[in-house]
Amino acid sequence: MRAKMSAENAASTAATAEGPNESVTRSEHRTRSTLDTARSAARRGPLVHMSSTEAQNGFGRVLDTVARGGKVMITKHNTTQAVVMSVEEYDALTQAPAPELDLLTAEFDELLLRMQTPHARAGLRDAFGASPDELSRAAVAAARRTAQ
Repeated sequence: MRAKMSAENAASTAATAEGPNESVTRSEHRTRSTLDTARSAARRGPLVHMSSTEAQNGFGRVLDTVARGGKVMITKHNTTQAVVMSVEEYDALTQAPAPELDLLTAEFDELLLRMQTPHARAGLRDAFGASPDELSRAAVAAARRTAQ
């Protein structure tokens, strides 16, 4: 079901030209744009480390750092427990993977379908039933065919 929905989404998005030989779907373009926004946001400010006590006692400093484009890593017992960042950076990070994940899911589902053929099942059954010597000979033969 997921593959069908992802394939329909991919098919319904129109291709947009990025260069003379490149084209990407709107979904891929959005993913790239969102990732670029997240990367530029990540580059723009300092990363400040604070203990949980420092963050609690100086919450105004935490908010000032984030307002200036920075991020605050809050630690407790020398282990990072949280990161405080701007809403824009959070949105860019949380929205980016969804289209990419849909594309990967569709690719996986298509690959799985191709592996479900009777020929593939027979090959897998033969491979699991083969001796180490038979597997070795088959691997060498396949490598030789590929090299030609």
